[in-house]
Amino acid sequence: MKNNFSSNFKFLKLKKGVSQKAIADFFSMSPATVNRWEKGAILPESNNLLKLTEYFGVSLSELVELNLIEGETVSQVEDTEFLALKEKLFKAQEKLVEAQTELVEILKENRELRKELRNKDS
Repeated sequence: MKNNFSSNFKFLKLKKGVSQKAIADFFSMSPATVNRWEKGAILPESNNLLKLTEYFGVSLSELVELNLIEGETVSQVEDTEFLALKEKLFKAQEKLVEAQTELVEILKENRELRKELRNKDS
């Protein structure tokens, strides 16, 4: 999972027009803690991450994973992940076809060997 929290936090803070102190007051914590969030020195605890999503009106993915500065959206990430999974599925299908072809060849060889053994016994 990518972590874009620090840059997204700065972006959302500026977009909303609030200061670190205003956020610190809202969360009843020290401005130094909020400053450390913004610098990427620490991540907020999970309960504060959820409060931040409500405060900024974004999803947890938008707050932490996406690159909001570059305009990345959830659907773009889902599309990228979908294409990657589709490619993996295609490769797995190719391997399955190869394995099935090998199995058919082995079964043919086995059948031919059994015929040869029957002919020798006769």
